[in-house]
Amino acid sequence: MNESALGSLSRGKVAPVRALRLRCVNFRCFPEVEVLFAPARNLFIGKNAQGKTTLIEAIHLIATTASFRTGTIRDVIRGGESVARVELESSEPSAMLEMQIPNRGRRVAKLNGETLPKVSDLIGRFPSVVFTSQDLRLVTAEPSDRRKFVDQELSQLSPAYLATLLKYRRALEQRNALLKEIQSGQEPIGALDVWDQRLAESGAEIRKRRLAFVDRLAYYAETEHRRLSGGNERLQARMLSRDGALDAQALLEALSQARKIDIAAGTTTAGPHRDDVEILLDGESARKRGSQGQQRTAVLALKLSLLSLWQQREGRLPVLLLDDIMSDLDQARRARVLEATGEMGQVFITSTELQNVSDLLDGESKIFTVEEGRVTA
Repeated sequence: MNESALGSLSRGKVAPVRALRLRCVNFRCFPEVEVLFAPARNLFIGKNAQGKTTLIEAIHLIATTASFRTGTIRDVIRGGESVARVELESSEPSAMLEMQIPNRGRRVAKLNGETLPKVSDLIGRFPSVVFTSQDLRLVTAEPSDRRKFVDQELSQLSPAYLATLLKYRRALEQRNALLKEIQSGQEPIGALDVWDQRLAESGAEIRKRRLAFVDRLAYYAETEHRRLSGGNERLQARMLSRDGALDAQALLEALSQARKIDIAAGTTTAGPHRDDVEILLDGESARKRGSQGQQRTAVLALKLSLLSLWQQREGRLPVLLLDDIMSDLDQARRARVLEATGEMGQVFITSTELQNVSDLLDGESKIFTVEEGRVTA
């Protein structure tokens, strides 16, 4: 992937990523299911708890190696089974992607039948953007939720960022363990020097890339939000750091100055793992000011702006996964969302009612009925 600045424009033709076929074995409610997709819009219709979201989850799992429904990945294994498997055949580029999740042992990722060195090597090969009811947490929940969003999306865009992030997390874990040993008198304070240096180097790179990413994302999100809200509100987003360190030397100094506090607390208080993303509507906190409908529209605008960022930076258009979001939007906002999705590449939408998404129906749409773990077209 191109590792140039996030603001650079791709000069090539935009290539929509497409899922051609999905096969799940022992994945949640599905003992085995295989689905062939349409190249444009795919609509999953059914009552709650029938398996609609599970199909979206399986696609997203291949894209990110993570579930948006659980932090414990083994939760996806069907009850009584020893391993779950998800296979996704894609185009642009053509590939067969697979993940196996066992009850015991490590997960396995495969590309065209060959086992990859690391599961994380799947990330970025099949880019996707997902929006679910839980994504409202981007506005309403804690800074960790917003950092997770930035890190996950940046990791899809940049393998180099993912490598730096993992490096930083390992160093942070070591430094926190060392702080507790210093606190109990087992190690001298000077033992922190090597870990401070490692955190400062990788942490500065993480912060640099996050700042560029959020700045560019905010640019596109403002435009998307103007369209979704009818131009009634202005959306802004920006990275915030507690320590204000923007380079490795400044972060090294911040870590040094925080040593006494860190030793007493037994944890590291300076660095990008404490950063946040501020989301504003008309200059005020969306968390405090916005109604649930306004907050949901703000998050959706941020998600849709990822598609623009991928097009501009990589010349690729990710698939869009929308999980039962129409029922929570008023009629005007719903119409604008449906209008927006009509201009995109491959889209997957779940809904309990066909009438909520009927405006999307055309010759390029494919409707799936999902009932008790069965999928019929």
